[in-house]
Amino acid sequence: MPNMRPDKNPMPHQDPQVRAGNFSEVALGYTREQAMDEAARCLSCKNMPCVAGCPVKIHIPEFIAKVAEGDFEGAYQIIAKDSALPAVCGRVCPQESQCEAKCVRGIKNDPVGIGRLERFVADWHNANATEKPVRPAPNGHKVAVIGSGPAGLTCAGDLAKKGYEVTVVDGNNDQAKQNEQINTFITQGVDALIINPVMTSAADTIIATVKSAGIPTV
Repeated sequence: MPNMRPDKNPMPHQDPQVRAGNFSEVALGYTREQAMDEAARCLSCKNMPCVAGCPVKIHIPEFIAKVAEGDFEGAYQIIAKDSALPAVCGRVCPQESQCEAKCVRGIKNDPVGIGRLERFVADWHNANATEKPVRPAPNGHKVAVIGSGPAGLTCAGDLAKKGYEVTVVDGNNDQAKQNEQINTFITQGVDALIINPVMTSAADTIIATVKSAGIPTV
């Protein structure tokens, strides 16, 4: 049975007296228990209006069902089929005007906290996953992707999944500076309150995933 609680689980935040002295993320993210309770609010609608509101068409009810079961890695794998940046998107995408705007629960009460659950799943995966991506069989074609920003890395990762031999070409081939550049791209335009080590960690995870898939950067 779904959890018919009318409001979202509140997002834990730093105490104002604490956050006044640091530049860390104000929102702390759901706990395991909060995530599972929030996921149980999903009605698993047959026509899935939330998916229609998602620009990349993540299978939202499916990943939320996995969260409700406590299968956080399974939830991540569902998201990863369509999105390479869940740790970032879970924080900065305007869910209130996209997927959550279509949520049936939102007609009379709060919609399901889809963005908060995506963020939780991505953070859990980044902290706990140990398996490297499995490289598919080569298809015999080579591709060069120009630029190592979020779009370039997403493109490189998606092409690698299809068996292409991908090389990311960037004007800065110093890895430390390249990582800094990628972090800048990812956090560009984001409120200073969420430009923090968590976002840097998300960028580092993307870089590591791309490299573990055998994609060189030059």
